[in-house]
Amino acid sequence: MPKKDSYFPFDEKEISWLCHRDSQLKAVISHMEKPKRKLLPDLFSGLIFYIIYNRFRQKLPKQNGHVSNKSIEEQYAQYLKELPYIGGKKSIHNGEGGTYDCIFLFALYEALNHKPTMQDIYDLNCSVFLPSFEKLKKWKFIDANHALILRIIHFVFRVAAWMGRKDRKTETGFIMCVEPFVKTEGIHYRFNRCPIAEFAKAHHLLHLMPALCNGDYPAMEDLHATLIRKNTCANGDVCDYWIVGDKSEIAKTHPRKTDDAGYWYNKNL
Repeated sequence: MPKKDSYFPFDEKEISWLCHRDSQLKAVISHMEKPKRKLLPDLFSGLIFYIIYNRFRQKLPKQNGHVSNKSIEEQYAQYLKELPYIGGKKSIHNGEGGTYDCIFLFALYEALNHKPTMQDIYDLNCSVFLPSFEKLKKWKFIDANHALILRIIHFVFRVAAWMGRKDRKTETGFIMCVEPFVKTEGIHYRFNRCPIAEFAKAHHLLHLMPALCNGDYPAMEDLHATLIRKNTCANGDVCDYWIVGDKSEIAKTHPRKTDDAGYWYNKNL
């Protein structure tokens, strides 16, 4: 076991990898001194903490101005110790807005005296999760209303599912299943297991999950697509995704609604 006061610098390869993925994170990192942290269970998750907190702290409710970095870091470190190993940076689901970011938001919520609202958590999650999709939006040809583009998106999800199976070393990670592509029906895939939802259930944080799950909807909108779903792993057995072009008749006949817990879902399923 490492000593309590044991520190080490982050590997430059880790930092370069994150900078390459997200120009906004690169801008944040460039204004920071070389990050160091206590030896936590996963190097990547520690770097995520360092960056996210510095990005989020300007958005925290002013009533929490006296909350120290240490209290948030300690809560996050504790949560990481309780989180089963899920692949670190090697897992495709642990990138921007992925598992570690969500666990950090849980830690942030627990550490703050003045609790953020559901909208606060949603906004914070989207600020990390959506930039990658917003980059795609700038490319005008990426439009899910075109059959070829929808087929390409389906292929990307197939690759993600394959990589998830390839990287999964334990029985604690995501399980993603993608159905065969049918041009007239759009894309169907699902998560049969979500470690974020399982963590929330185990730590009595399910009330925050709508703020995380709902971010899937604007992500698809950036692809000119509509997400249609009945439930997620947090409020059902699976997290289902039915993706169609936002101009399709299917999208029009499945309007989005909000349930009593705050989850977005679609009618007529």
